[in-house]
Amino acid sequence: MEEERLSQQLHEYALWKADVARNLGLYQNFLESQDNEDNELILRIEDIIESLSTDRIVIAFVAEFSRGKTELINAIFFADYKRRLLPSDVGRTTMCPTELLYDHVSKESYIRLLPIETRLEDTSIAEHKRNLDYWTTLPLQVESPDKMVEAFKEVVKVKRVSLEEAKRLGLFIEDMAQHLEQVPEYVEVPMWRHALISFPHPLLKGGLVILDTPGLNALGTEPELTVDMLPNAHAVIFVLGADTGVTKTDMDMWQEHVKVFSSGGKKGLLVALNKIDTMWDELENSETVASKIKGQCVSTAKTLGIDVATVFPISAHKGLLGKVKHEAALLERSGLPKLERVLSDEILPQKQRIVRDRVINGIGATIKMSRDSVKRNYDGTRQQLDELQSLDVKNNSMIAHLLQMTRKETIIYETRVENFQTSRALLMKHVKEMQEFLNITELDKHITAIRKQMEGSWTTGGMKKGMTQFFEQIRYNMTQVSYTASKANESMQSIYKRFHEDFGLVDIKPSILSMHHYDMRMDNLAKRAEEYRDSTAMTVSEQSFVIKKFFISIVSHARDIFAKAFQEVENWSKSSLVPIAVQLKDSKTALQRRIDNLQRIRDSKETVEGRIDELNQSLADFEARLKQLNEVCDAIHKPLSFDQPPAEAEDIKQQTAS
Repeated sequence: MEEERLSQQLHEYALWKADVARNLGLYQNFLESQDNEDNELILRIEDIIESLSTDRIVIAFVAEFSRGKTELINAIFFADYKRRLLPSDVGRTTMCPTELLYDHVSKESYIRLLPIETRLEDTSIAEHKRNLDYWTTLPLQVESPDKMVEAFKEVVKVKRVSLEEAKRLGLFIEDMAQHLEQVPEYVEVPMWRHALISFPHPLLKGGLVILDTPGLNALGTEPELTVDMLPNAHAVIFVLGADTGVTKTDMDMWQEHVKVFSSGGKKGLLVALNKIDTMWDELENSETVASKIKGQCVSTAKTLGIDVATVFPISAHKGLLGKVKHEAALLERSGLPKLERVLSDEILPQKQRIVRDRVINGIGATIKMSRDSVKRNYDGTRQQLDELQSLDVKNNSMIAHLLQMTRKETIIYETRVENFQTSRALLMKHVKEMQEFLNITELDKHITAIRKQMEGSWTTGGMKKGMTQFFEQIRYNMTQVSYTASKANESMQSIYKRFHEDFGLVDIKPSILSMHHYDMRMDNLAKRAEEYRDSTAMTVSEQSFVIKKFFISIVSHARDIFAKAFQEVENWSKSSLVPIAVQLKDSKTALQRRIDNLQRIRDSKETVEGRIDELNQSLADFEARLKQLNEVCDAIHKPLSFDQPPAEAEDIKQQTAS
């Protein structure tokens, strides 16, 4: 079955990550054995290893109420329990965002529930996840499916609060009252703001996280969902009903919250057209029914403006029934296997490529640099060995001539070092300029000023103006950073070219500083802010709640982008010239060794044969190090069995191959 296939692939992916982490640990040991004093590099390797251990694959399910979203989750992932594990009765079942995962740290099974009252605080869900003080934790008895089903009902609980309380919580939209004959004193609201469910299902233990989201109103009143959780998912499945087609609320949800997932060419946005069993008609032949379903898919794709190949007609109910009763024909007719196949054959390989590229971009060039350094030392040692083996030790004038030539090379080396320091000073001017635009202290001053301005405003228009001004300033800063980064890259390329052409260093491509990723993130965030600014929730909610949500869910992310961009510039400034520095260091080491060899032979402090033995041993040591570094490179670039290596990774692998 496709679920077993996905489980196997997740297991293979986990093994790949473990192998990469192990090899990076070996590389870290290699650096420490070489007396490497670059603490930033060691920390970077540790960060990558840590990120591999905490890496997850997030699949988010989004739908308006009564589209069968939770039933679909049950059918795809939890049919082996022979029942509906998650509540999926008729009507509204998902009351708060729910993450299903396995807690690899505590290794415990539980339901953690964040009270709805935390919406009144200036604390995001992400911050609450790092502090368990406010959560209600219920143990989950995984050995009893009946008790698990009962425990999961806690997630969908609601409670009655006064109308004023609902307004303070940002959960009552004034437009709703216009359709009521009498405005109620009390309304129902979700009991919980967010839920975390941990239990040792094989897929969840393999690193899968399932995000079950509420309907349109909840997405609008919890911007963190659309600003952070959905964009950071690796796949989003938007569930529609074949019996209703694309309704107005479906379209609102698509336009305001879902469609943006595919911005920037990101893949993984799928549409599940559920409840196709309502179109099955025993009085019509199968071809006619199939044609009607296909027509519904084409119409849905056209309405949403997407490729019809990303629309999957399914029946979650019949798919679940087919799995539970082991009826292969019913399961196949439900269309569920095709959707599951996409998750296993496309989403997972795409995720591995992303992680692999992140590792390669983070440390790949450094590993190659280490390998090139070892290779240069190997070649230099081979040259010394050939020189000693051909040297007439009785010819003092020849030895003196070789010493003189080597000392001249030392003078040239010192000139290279002076040029290197001058070049580095020029580059640091650009770095300083970029970091001034990304200065967090200055950004915080800007945030404080905008907040005061918005709090002092008496109108919605005034608050909107503050939001606009906030993004105008930070987008200007990002534009300046990108411009300066392009100048820094030009300087960097000029430095590398000069050292290759004038000083004979190996021709290597310098690392390019790109702010494109941060520009895109800021642009997307600005769009999300614009949507929030123009949303109904913004217009009708209390001023204090609007401001609070804007700063918790949007401004905090802008600050995070600035902080990460600043760190990116900092890391680049420290690593960009390292390849030249390493080559200069290797040149100095090689020159000093040659001088030592010649002086010791001239002074008869040792025999040539003894020195030749030492050099042969050094060659063997260098060969062993090259083998180890090649194994590290192979581990990073190794594709999973169900994927093919992208051309870029293959090119890098060829460069790093011995």
